[in-house]
Amino acid sequence: MYKYSVILISLLSMVLFVWALNVEDEYGARALGMGRTFVAVADDGYSALWNPAGMDFFKERTLTAMFSRLYWGVDNDAIGQGFLSYIHHWDGIGSAGITVTQLFSNIWWETRAVFSYGKRIGGKFSVGMNMKLLRNEVVKSNITYTEQPGDIEHGISNPAEDPFFAANGWSKIGFTGDVGAMYKPNRKLTIGLMAANLTQPDMSFAGIGAEGKEPLSIRVGASYWIKDNILPAFDIRYLNDEVNGKNIIRPNIGVEYWFAGKNIAVRSGFNPEEYAFGFTYRSRKSLDLQVDYAFIYPLSDVRQTGATSHKLSATLRFLPPPKPLFDLALRTTNMSAYPQNAIIGEPINIKAVVENLGERDVDEYKVSLYYEDPEQGWVLAAPVKTVKEKLEPGAKKEIEWSWTAGQKGHYQFFAAVDDDGIAIPNLHGSISEIDEDNNKGFVEFTVFPLPEGTVSPVENSLEISQVTLIREEEPIVPVIFFDPMEHRVDDRFQHMLSVISERLRKNPDIHINLYGYYNPESDGDIYEFGEKLALNRAKAVRSVLFHRFPDIRDQIHIVAPPAYDPAHYRSGKSEDHLPEDRARAEAENRRVEMRTYVEGFQDWEPTVFFNKNSA
Repeated sequence: MYKYSVILISLLSMVLFVWALNVEDEYGARALGMGRTFVAVADDGYSALWNPAGMDFFKERTLTAMFSRLYWGVDNDAIGQGFLSYIHHWDGIGSAGITVTQLFSNIWWETRAVFSYGKRIGGKFSVGMNMKLLRNEVVKSNITYTEQPGDIEHGISNPAEDPFFAANGWSKIGFTGDVGAMYKPNRKLTIGLMAANLTQPDMSFAGIGAEGKEPLSIRVGASYWIKDNILPAFDIRYLNDEVNGKNIIRPNIGVEYWFAGKNIAVRSGFNPEEYAFGFTYRSRKSLDLQVDYAFIYPLSDVRQTGATSHKLSATLRFLPPPKPLFDLALRTTNMSAYPQNAIIGEPINIKAVVENLGERDVDEYKVSLYYEDPEQGWVLAAPVKTVKEKLEPGAKKEIEWSWTAGQKGHYQFFAAVDDDGIAIPNLHGSISEIDEDNNKGFVEFTVFPLPEGTVSPVENSLEISQVTLIREEEPIVPVIFFDPMEHRVDDRFQHMLSVISERLRKNPDIHINLYGYYNPESDGDIYEFGEKLALNRAKAVRSVLFHRFPDIRDQIHIVAPPAYDPAHYRSGKSEDHLPEDRARAEAENRRVEMRTYVEGFQDWEPTVFFNKNSA
């Protein structure tokens, strides 16, 4: 009888133990190693459980897994935890994650499926939510019973035939939700809030009410980066679960220290229930693997059994692939009209060439043709054409119209690609392009009335007595700067680049080498991803340079690492400057440099000789 009483008591104790657990507070070796102070950190694969609002503050997609053995030293059972999570990001839409957790022992399984969503609102604030499916189960197949003499006389029967479970079932399913918020007023300070188990579902098998409910948990905290490698954090947690007639309010404190290079970190944390410490190794390579470990020593009565917990988790981080660029072009140099001198009533054939200067296929686009009428203003010369023919990168498509003039005059016709014609002469399209200044071209022609009278030719001559050559140069600073994590050329550089492209067209023996750079402090410190960003910046500058004159494409060259260091500082590291100058210093490091040479004279160096008496 004693044997089976122990089984039933152990089972009941396990059920009560699981009710006391909260999923969002039990997973992630990094978070647990900081004493569970993670609501204002939440910047990795565990953010979905600790604070879903944190998911949209980092760009990497993450795949995270964890396994841990709980309470080493407790005999006759193997209590463990498992965790698997994936977080994905979409530009402008937000971030979403799916997580599955399990707490298991020989006769008890607790499973949670969590669907998470987070969205930044502006640059400093984010909100998030979780929808959770909860399932608790007593594993009937693992319950063993061997009848002993006297069991029937003493009322002992097979636990697998217990009338309680026969009446209430061996499993229970419930649903609940969480909400979170995060605020980052600057790069160092973060404030977080998380409320879990909002509906407090009753997960007891018999539906006993308040005592069987998942308790409401509210956590608020803050973290602050010191010198970009020390992260102290502090949380306060409220748990709507009475102990001695009072709800639980517990503080948590933790700190994390990253060594130079940010490949290795150590951490420690404390709360009234436990002391913890741990460490991390992160590869920070193209395969960005992070492994976290935590050791937890309970400060409750459990420590008297010698029970401790070890947590081990791993996270793979994937940066989203660089977005291919759209860039359609329709330029004046590729437009024509025939005849150039037409007669009223004579059809005029107008042609324009659409080019795909970008990196992505374009499946459908619109082209408009319009002019300015002296009386009606801007009018469409023909219905807007919709081209449903794939235009691959580097490909061209000729568009043709026929128009007949009703009155004489000199006409200037404009054609525009990716334009639906509802806002002429302004562009109104649907394709987000890297450069929309090259979407419009024009052609001119003259329409005459039918000739009348006679024409008497007179010999004319033109004599040039003097030719004056005026050469005017515009000073150029051969550096293009970029916003953090961006590779789009800002509008303020368009004029300068158009001047450079014009000079390249007029000087075919001049070549330009483009060197792209990134700033580790503001663009991220992973070399492989920074190298890709630097190359994308150089590609964007190249695209803008030859969009007006495709013939200069062979004069523009992109230099790729390792021929140079794409992380080379132009104005020094951020920490070398005063706080008010750091933003400008970092901006100067996010750049593309242009260096010219004369074809055939790449290795020549100019030498200037001065008179010894010159000043």
